[in-house]
Amino acid sequence: MTVLFSWGEVDTTNVMTMLTLFGQTSNTRIAESSVNIAHSSVIPTLFNYTRKEGNTIVLSRTYELSSGDANDLRERETLHVIVTMEGSTVITTGLFDNSQATTAHALVELFTTFFFLIVWVVGVASFVGPVMTLVSTFEVFVIHYFLLSEANVYRLTPKGR
Repeated sequence: MTVLFSWGEVDTTNVMTMLTLFGQTSNTRIAESSVNIAHSSVIPTLFNYTRKEGNTIVLSRTYELSSGDANDLRERETLHVIVTMEGSTVITTGLFDNSQATTAHALVELFTTFFFLIVWVVGVASFVGPVMTLVSTFEVFVIHYFLLSEANVYRLTPKGR
């Protein structure tokens, strides 16, 4: 049941688009339009894109979020994608609004917890009933057979002397 509640395909759209933008923004003539087109069509949750060469910022774009203000996002609701190439000083960074996925994940966790609690209560109730029947039957048997019969033996033994 955990698999049913939590399974989902991994969405690699943000990462793959950032990889593509890493190559496209190397050409300064089309860099800004590439980022703008990617934001408007493929990655609308992008709210900050930065391309650095060493310590120099070559391109920096900030977008408004449709869901509110980027400053209101918590750390876990922000997806950071950093793309670098080995042997290069170029670093591109994309910040994405990941609040919808975070909320969905929290709901899955909540429903999974409720499911486990329900299964546990039902499991305990269905196990305790038969076990208590056996225990109470065994207890009556023990009391009747051992205690009463041994009491009779002890009562009979002193009288028989």
